[in-house]
Amino acid sequence: MNKVYIISIITLLFVLSCNTKKESRQYRLNIKEDANNIIDIKSREFNAIDLIKSSSFTSYPNIKIEELISPFNTVEWHDFIAEDDYMRYIDIIGRYNTNEYIIQFQIIDPYRWDLYAFEINSTPYQIDLVASKLYELYTNK
Repeated sequence: MNKVYIISIITLLFVLSCNTKKESRQYRLNIKEDANNIIDIKSREFNAIDLIKSSSFTSYPNIKIEELISPFNTVEWHDFIAEDDYMRYIDIIGRYNTNEYIIQFQIIDPYRWDLYAFEINSTPYQIDLVASKLYELYTNK
């Protein structure tokens, strides 16, 4: 009986982990990809913060991220290359009332990013909640 229960739980976790996360990836709006123009995303000449600011989430395609974070009292942007995987990341640290929000994006290429992490007051949340939480703040501003 216990083996069946454990196998059922493992199967359920596997199925849930295989679902595509609709909010974890988005394309920059109004930018046409140019295969002939190669841009090094690790170069400081590439403005990764502008990529994030001018992008939007799938569920709110007409609202740029820069606009969604406008309710924050303060916003800090951190642009860095991680020492462990040598990937480029952008952190948004926003404060709203007494809450601190940290949203981390991994830059995939000059046109795309993945959501990498989301925390509120040092508590991690599923990245699929980022857009809805930001929209909730945005509509209550």
